[in-house]
Amino acid sequence: MSKELEALNRLKTFCLSETGMPYKMYSSSAPVIEEDASIVEQALKRNEPKKIIVIPPTTIPSNFRSDYLCPNCNHECLVKYQNYCDICGQRLDWESK
Repeated sequence: MSKELEALNRLKTFCLSETGMPYKMYSSSAPVIEEDASIVEQALKRNEPKKIIVIPPTTIPSNFRSDYLCPNCNHECLVKYQNYCDICGQRLDWESK
């Protein structure tokens, strides 16, 4: 887990109201806070590089087929060594290990 996600989790855990109760139990704005926290968490996770998915070669040649998929949304039009998926914004890791 990245340091940014850890910080977000700490903020969610320690975000207390004036009564000392966790915000989920007290605040009427808790659903909005949860939704905002979820959006930030998704953005942070998309910024962590994920290994691309390599599609095995087929016997049918195609000029329009990509050999790579996004690991987040499985979109099949990645250009080798692009940094982010055009569809979902996932950061891509092209290192082969």
